[in-house]
Amino acid sequence: MTDILSEEKTCPLSFYNIEAHIFINHRLQKENIAVRGIWQKGENCYFKVYFYDSKKTKALDTHYIYDLYDKSTEKYYKDIQAFINDYNEVMQARENRAKDEIKAARIENNFNTLQPLVPEIIVLMFFALMRPELENVKISVVVDFIKKHQAKASNFSSQYIEAFIKAQTINVAAFYSALEELPYHEEDILEDLINEAIKISATDGVIHYEEKLYLAELMQFYRDNNIRFQAAM
Repeated sequence: MTDILSEEKTCPLSFYNIEAHIFINHRLQKENIAVRGIWQKGENCYFKVYFYDSKKTKALDTHYIYDLYDKSTEKYYKDIQAFINDYNEVMQARENRAKDEIKAARIENNFNTLQPLVPEIIVLMFFALMRPELENVKISVVVDFIKKHQAKASNFSSQYIEAFIKAQTINVAAFYSALEELPYHEEDILEDLINEAIKISATDGVIHYEEKLYLAELMQFYRDNNIRFQAAM
């Protein structure tokens, strides 16, 4: 056994309450330990072990371990490989949870990044979903609009942005509710919004009657709120 120079201050939440029988100086001794790490070196396997009695951390060749009893789980291990398997399984699950938490935090951060454009997204998606023709092309216009007006969104994949915009509730009530938030947004975004709505409506080569009605509603809302625009119709 060799001393490890960098002493850890805390033990992992798992495998910290273990009673082990270990051969030390050719004698079998009972020790209360925590297993802080496992690694392979050549044909030998080593445990990074914290000894509670001596308050020291040492590297221990598994050949010196006779058996292990995990007091937390009440599992007894005569087969050291079985302990290693359980240890690796728990640590992998912990690593996966950590990755999931990072991913969730990143998604939440992305949501916060896109949130200011949700009213514009709802308006554009309302026109994109009004008719079934060329829906994917229309949605790509919405994605391009988002990337143009939210610089951080350029780091997001188009697939993520599409998933985000498709998750929004799109109906007539949502359309009118989104309009009420537009007067608080920047004029260049709003002028681009109305022209993108026209572009989406004309994707199949003609602006249909229902699309004209809601484009007229959008334009009238702009006028009522003194929002300047030059519609490309």
